Amino acid sequence: MKENIGELICQYRQNRKMTQEEFASRLGVTPQAVSKWERGNGLLDISLVKSICQILDISANALLGIADCKVVENNNAIMEQEIRNNMFAEPLLLEFGEGMIDLSHTFLR
Repeated sequence: MKENIGELICQYRQNRKMTQEEFASRLGVTPQAVSKWERGNGLLDISLVKSICQILDISANALLGIADCKVVENNNAIMEQEIRNNMFAEPLLLEFGEGMIDLSHTFLR
């Protein structure tokens, strides 16, 4: 069974001989937050992934548990590498706000 992100954080943190308190301090969060992630009782903010990877000296793929995932079915190593290289190549832009919703058909005017 695949491990969840909290279990992976715990494993990598312990491999670095780091306590939850040390890890939390370096990350700028509370030890309680780290404990919640590791127990699977809470999710970390996506903006922390880069810092977590730097502190634990791991890749984002390793942290997210996708380092060894199969991305093609036909065992084509060249295609698989190309897909992995391009998987996160394009930045993702999320826009929120009033301008994103067409209010012309609502009763809120």
